[in-house]
Amino acid sequence: MDTLTLQLTAIERLKLFVRRILAATVFYSGINTLYRFLARKSQAVVLMYHRVIDRVDLNRAHFQPGMYVTKEAFEMQMRYLTQHYNVVSLQGFAEIMKSGNKIPANTCVLTFDDGWKDTYTNVFPILKKYNLPATVFLVSSYIGTDQWFWPEEVSFLLTKGTENIEIAEANLNNYPALNRVDFYRIISNPDITLVQKIEMIIETLKRLDQEGREKVIDELRDFLKCGSVPDPSMPLLLSWDKVIEMSRHAITFGSHTKTHAILTKVSTHEAIEEIFESKRDIEKRLSSACLAFCYPNGDYNNQIKRVVKDHYTCSFTTEQGFVKQGDDLFAIKRVGIHNDITFTKALFACKITGIIA
Repeated sequence: MDTLTLQLTAIERLKLFVRRILAATVFYSGINTLYRFLARKSQAVVLMYHRVIDRVDLNRAHFQPGMYVTKEAFEMQMRYLTQHYNVVSLQGFAEIMKSGNKIPANTCVLTFDDGWKDTYTNVFPILKKYNLPATVFLVSSYIGTDQWFWPEEVSFLLTKGTENIEIAEANLNNYPALNRVDFYRIISNPDITLVQKIEMIIETLKRLDQEGREKVIDELRDFLKCGSVPDPSMPLLLSWDKVIEMSRHAITFGSHTKTHAILTKVSTHEAIEEIFESKRDIEKRLSSACLAFCYPNGDYNNQIKRVVKDHYTCSFTTEQGFVKQGDDLFAIKRVGIHNDITFTKALFACKITGIIA
């Protein structure tokens, strides 16, 4: 049993087994192909990736659960797309949508959020191998730095810190922010795995404003005695020279804000700065137009969308779904791709048609 499977509970492993059997049946019987031509006719699928990692790294690094696929799975997926889909560039997709014409069958767009270093080391060679275009959404002020995103730090703190500490409710008396997010109840629950606990805590923190989230993370660092995140000399994100290199090979770059701020949790002034200044920074570095925007965490409202419209050609959400002609170009749906639900060809094929959610 591999590392990925061991992270799951017995119930989850059973569900995954049933899902694999169902996907294999639907895929190899031809039902999925028929469904793709009937249900997805004249619809595009925009795939949303985050990290693509080497399987061996799972045992020596810390990844936010549910935010990656392995390099082996990714290559299988790109090979499948090459055989069965027409993968178009972001600009090509935008032109199709603006034309008002019917979307060609089997249209697919590849997107990658955040600007991880492994987008260069693991994704880029495979995209070049299969001659596939893609768009990467950059958190502009983090590119070329040793900055960590806060969910990765929380994942690291909980993974390392809970190995060496006996967590008792009494120990948390001096940590009001941790108590407000019900940290003890989550972390001491014997019925869920550490991976699930990390997911729950991260999702809880996403609902807080920046100040409240930072207080919780400060207390978490102090309580778990982990100090800062490791290896500041080993950046997790792309450098600008790698971005420039990729831009010469059918990879386009969009904005994912300056600091990955959740735009509905900051002031209007801060949101405008995040949206506009990231575009300016990317265009200055690449000497080309930055046309697309991606809402961090998928969170936006009408006011934020209006600001984005003033500066970009289109924008993308994290809302799951397929794209049909006439859809809002500033609230484009995507299909999230994660290893646990797409690591076989049958699972991936069924996921990107929507026949298995």
